[in-house]
Amino acid sequence: MLFGLVKDAPSNFDLVVNNVPVKIQFRQSSRCRRIIIKDVYPKGFEVIYPQFCSMEKAKSFFIKQYEWICHHSRQKPRISNFENGSMINLLGKELMIEFTGHPRGVVTIEESRLIIPGDEQNSKTKIKNFLKNLLLTSLKTFVDDFTKQLSKEYKEIKITDFSSKWGSCDSKSNLSFNLKLVFAPLPVMIYVLAHEVAHFCEMNHSQKFWDVVERLQPGFEIHRKWLKNNGAHLKKYIL
Repeated sequence: MLFGLVKDAPSNFDLVVNNVPVKIQFRQSSRCRRIIIKDVYPKGFEVIYPQFCSMEKAKSFFIKQYEWICHHSRQKPRISNFENGSMINLLGKELMIEFTGHPRGVVTIEESRLIIPGDEQNSKTKIKNFLKNLLLTSLKTFVDDFTKQLSKEYKEIKITDFSSKWGSCDSKSNLSFNLKLVFAPLPVMIYVLAHEVAHFCEMNHSQKFWDVVERLQPGFEIHRKWLKNNGAHLKKYIL
């Protein structure tokens, strides 16, 4: 029965797991050499297959991995939206979301409230821009000190929508960070920054690299462990 449903389904469809729809997307890639299933939570799962492979074969592979997908879907936190009156943590500060109902104005933090112009349906762009600026400002607070300690310079910091990575550093000294870090405690954000800046000295994960991270953030292991254990919860918001 499952084979018939999947076989006749379009390239993108919803798989219902515990009454929660999970998006399944099939995508052909010239860079792919074998069929793989990629977890892109909260956007669901991607089934990526080579150009020499047929959609039918990719769907057969998906069916074989059906139980694995269901198991991993059950482990994920339920997707959350910004709802009036709900609580949210931004860089360790707990805030209550309050929509004004009036479209004009900017997103602000007032004491323990996150004040958002408009309503839940028309404020997504304003919310995302506010969170980007909040995270960028916080990162810049520490990056100059870190690069100065290492006698290094960075060129640019970008806030992106990485699906899996928390940060990256390229050979031109540009730094990029996952927007969802804004939902992490401040010391965890600092750990990710220290991790990426440390790559200016060591483009690997050798002991020398971890020594640099420890120099920038003594006791970083506790924050690294927190991110490993709680990272999925940071990704539950769709922005």
